[in-house]
Amino acid sequence: MKFNLTHAKMDRAHCGRGLFRCLRKGTRANTNLNVSYELSGRNIRFVGPWALSDDDLRVMQALVAMSGPHGLILSAKPKTNLGKQLRLSLFDPPSTQEIEESQQDALVVKVSFKRLAEEIGLSGGGASFRSIRASIERLFTVSIFVESEGRKEGYRLLSRYTSDEVEGRIMVALNPLCAQAVLGGPHVRIEMSEVRLLKTGTARIIHHRLCSWVDPGKRRRVGLKSICEYAWPEDPIDPNSSSMRMRRLRARNSLKEIAKLPGWEVYEYARGKFEIRRPLNTEIPEKKGYGVEYQ
Repeated sequence: MKFNLTHAKMDRAHCGRGLFRCLRKGTRANTNLNVSYELSGRNIRFVGPWALSDDDLRVMQALVAMSGPHGLILSAKPKTNLGKQLRLSLFDPPSTQEIEESQQDALVVKVSFKRLAEEIGLSGGGASFRSIRASIERLFTVSIFVESEGRKEGYRLLSRYTSDEVEGRIMVALNPLCAQAVLGGPHVRIEMSEVRLLKTGTARIIHHRLCSWVDPGKRRRVGLKSICEYAWPEDPIDPNSSSMRMRRLRARNSLKEIAKLPGWEVYEYARGKFEIRRPLNTEIPEKKGYGVEYQ
C-alpha cells in the first residue's frame, strides 16, 4: 500500500499527558475528559463528555497530517456563508464578539473515509469507517479553553460540518491552535511511518507523548512510573496490585515496540529507569502555495 502522508505537525498542547489515554473496554461511558496544561504562559484546558483513546489519537494525527499539503485555510473573516458557519462551529460557546475579535486562522480538511483509514493503517471497510466516524464525533464534542493575560478564548477541538454517507466523505475544520502549528508555528513533528508501525494502543499513546518531550536527535531519561502515567494519567491504584503490575508490563512492552522503530533507542540504565533517544528526522520542505484560503 502506498502512503502519501509523511508527518503531522501537532500543536504541543495536543500532545500533553491525559488528552489521550488507554481505556478498558466498556469504561469510556463513565470516563470524561478534563485536562489542563501550562504552556508558554498560557493555560490550556480540554473538556469533553468522553475520554479520548488511541483510536481517536490516530484519527487526529491523520487529519492534522492531511491539513498540511491538502488543507484549506479558514481565515479569521470568511466571506461566504459556508465559511462563516464553519468558523462559528469552531467556537465554544459561539460568541459573536469573540469570533470577530479572534484573528487566528483555522484549517479545513476534506477527505474520504477510505483514504483516512488507509493513511492510519486500517483496512478499508464498514468496521473501519464506523470506528473513524465514532472518533470524529468524539473529537467534535471536545472544547478547548485558552487563557492568557486575563483573556480567555474557547474553541472546539474539531468541527464536523458534513459527512456524506453515500459518497463516504467528510469535511472537518481543525481548531486555530492546530492551524498555527501546521502553518509554520511551533510544533511537534509526528512521523506517520512510525505511527503505522506501532501495533498497540498503549505504544501509540506513549510514542505520541515522547515525541513532544524528546526533540529529534536528542535523548532524555524517564522512569517507568512516568511512562505508565502517559497511558493511564491521574488514575491512582495500589502500586503493589496486579493491575499495576500489568500496567508496568504493558508500558515495558510498549517501549520495546518503540525501540524497534528506525533510529529509536531505549536503554534501561537502572531498574525501571530508561534513557530514550529519538532519531534526527530530516525536515521535508513544504511545497509553496499550499493552503488555499477557504472563502
